[in-house]
Amino acid sequence: MTASKRWLRIPIYYPGSVISVNHYKYSGGRYTKPEARQWMDTLACFAYMELKDYKVTMPVQIGLSARFKDNRSVCDLNNLHKLVADSLEMALGINDKHFRFHDRGYKIDKNADPEICVWVEVE
Repeated sequence: MTASKRWLRIPIYYPGSVISVNHYKYSGGRYTKPEARQWMDTLACFAYMELKDYKVTMPVQIGLSARFKDNRSVCDLNNLHKLVADSLEMALGINDKHFRFHDRGYKIDKNADPEICVWVEVE
């Protein structure tokens, strides 16, 4: 009998362009900016706590969705893949080459705090 799969939602605050693949490293590309590192560590901790009781199967399916304050703050979700992948690799202990990303879109809500939602398919 096969276990049923479902998507587990992991929300986290959106700190702005500091977590974009275009901005998270210092020039030269060797060192991650402290704000980006803190965000990655926080996501890894949230993900570990949410996923520790579930099984993930290869390839690991990951979705991203977001809520932004206005159109000026909207980013390309694919620019977040690298930091999300590195964070989930820390949380799951699975090499991120086994991750498959699915962008789920975004919405604008001027009355709510910006956030990123990471979705992981689990059994």
